[in-house]
Amino acid sequence: EGEVFGASLPPKTLVLTFDDGPHGTYTREIAAILKQYNAPAIFFEVGSNLGTVDAAGKPKLAPRAEVSRQLLDAGYVIANHSMTHAQLSKKSGEALKTEIFNTDELLKAIDQRRSALFRFPYGARNAEGLGLLDTAHLRSMMWNIDSLDWADPVPASIAERVLGEVDKAGHGIVLFHDIHERTVKALPGILDRLTAAGYQFAGWDGNGFVVAKGHVAPEVLKNNGVSA
Repeated sequence: EGEVFGASLPPKTLVLTFDDGPHGTYTREIAAILKQYNAPAIFFEVGSNLGTVDAAGKPKLAPRAEVSRQLLDAGYVIANHSMTHAQLSKKSGEALKTEIFNTDELLKAIDQRRSALFRFPYGARNAEGLGLLDTAHLRSMMWNIDSLDWADPVPASIAERVLGEVDKAGHGIVLFHDIHERTVKALPGILDRLTAAGYQFAGWDGNGFVVAKGHVAPEVLKNNGVSA
């Protein structure tokens, strides 16, 4: 049904997403902060952090996969961010399939409740990759608000950037990374100011976006939150 974008979310509605984890410490800290604000989130996870898949396609989970299980139990969404965080637009054939399918096997080994969302590292995708997602019944989710937390070591600067981008966009999907301490430090201030400004946070129920609390009905989000 096409890729998922944030452009058609209702006004003052944001989807919080975190890439590249799970991290042994920071992911749990971020989840605890989100809980304080009743803010749902989607965690796009790198397969190599979760475990390995042998030549027969059998997954073996690593200890850090327990963090993902805890996220699910707390009501958050876990999703696929490739096996090695490679630039998938430059891959094809078996190498491309392995990046997508092996991580999906690991996520399903953690829990069948894993979401069918996929995020291309760097947003770099090609027609073959999108075709493989379609075959696997996975859907690509992009973003329109970038924290650039991977490049900026200053929490206050990250916060100002996110708030400025949100102010310009008015709604959408925000990209963070749950592998940096600076993101942990920036997040409370960001959520404080967004909440004070009347923003609401939406999660993903497998079919569309659903607001955790607020006046927008879930069916409105499902009709308007996905762009083909």
